[in-house]
Amino acid sequence: MDNASKFLQIYKDLESWMKEKVAKNGYIDFPGMISELRGTNRQIHTNYTFLKKMGDLRNVITHEKTVIAQPCDEVIREFRKLAESIMMPPKLMQFCAKDPSALSKDVLLPTVLHYMCEYDYSQVIVQDNGEYRLLSREGISKWIEANIETDIVSIKETKVAEILTHEDKVNCKYVDRSTDVFTFLDIIGDAKRRVQAIIVTEHGKANEKPIGIATAWDAGVIIKEMNIA
Repeated sequence: MDNASKFLQIYKDLESWMKEKVAKNGYIDFPGMISELRGTNRQIHTNYTFLKKMGDLRNVITHEKTVIAQPCDEVIREFRKLAESIMMPPKLMQFCAKDPSALSKDVLLPTVLHYMCEYDYSQVIVQDNGEYRLLSREGISKWIEANIETDIVSIKETKVAEILTHEDKVNCKYVDRSTDVFTFLDIIGDAKRRVQAIIVTEHGKANEKPIGIATAWDAGVIIKEMNIA
């Protein structure tokens, strides 16, 4: 198969995928679809200019159903990689820590601190009244600040449950196992939400046992490994 045929197949597959996503009746061309989807799809938004060029290239390659140009190998590789990441984005479960431990809310603070120090964790999952919550270094700091004026608080006798009262409940978000990496990057990168970690459960419910956890550190790893913006 020559490069023109390879290119046109990639273009056709992506075009068909986008047609299923565009919420419009009737005909809409390739530029129109990428313009509409760029607001909801990270990869289309980031690579909007490149995709527009691919639309233009398609018109250069064919004229009245006759192939008149051949794209180079590099263009084929780049276009295929982007199209696949749009149509079949990698799942977050491929990158996150699997089956994370969940501590009891009755565990004493020194135990948690030793655990976080040993594994260099900034956040841990705690089971609290049937739900799984995030305990963070920030929450622990807030508890210390709230008790800094008193001398009767004992760190050795303080339970995690007390620390959780100073923890921001929206410091984590729950997603299901089908969540892709781009959805994760959008959530973790949103400065308004200040989400410290994503907890993955079967159906994205707070009362389900965590099957994965991902943090901003994992976001950096994903961006580097996938070479994405």
